Amino acid sequence: MNELKPCPFCGGANLYIDGYDHTAGKRWRVVCLDCMAMVDPGTEQQKYRAIEAWNRRADGWIPASKPPEEPGHYLAVVKRTAPEELGGNGTSIRKMRWMGEDWRYATHIPARVGREISDEVTHWMPLPEPPDANP
Repeated sequence: MNELKPCPFCGGANLYIDGYDHTAGKRWRVVCLDCMAMVDPGTEQQKYRAIEAWNRRADGWIPASKPPEEPGHYLAVVKRTAPEELGGNGTSIRKMRWMGEDWRYATHIPARVGREISDEVTHWMPLPEPPDANP
């Protein structure tokens, strides 16, 4: 399988398969050039394995256009737009708080968000159950 699926975060098809040199040998990663999402396991010595890792999809992501019914904490895919000197653009998974009308950081709001940095939740899912502390 050598065909890449579209980016799971932004839907983009502007994808780049990068082979790079590592002290332990050649490594492979896949990067979405539209939102800068990346799969780089750091261990893939074969191109097809990096493609397989990119094409894997977790079940359960819900588009932000269908927000949670109840306020609370959720896992969220956050697309960041920022100047290069503040880390640049990127996509990450964060614990976020749905307030019923909008998304907020679970603990605090970084000082530059809203001024120089824009964060947009694109997808969300319920938090997983914690592991049993007394197995």
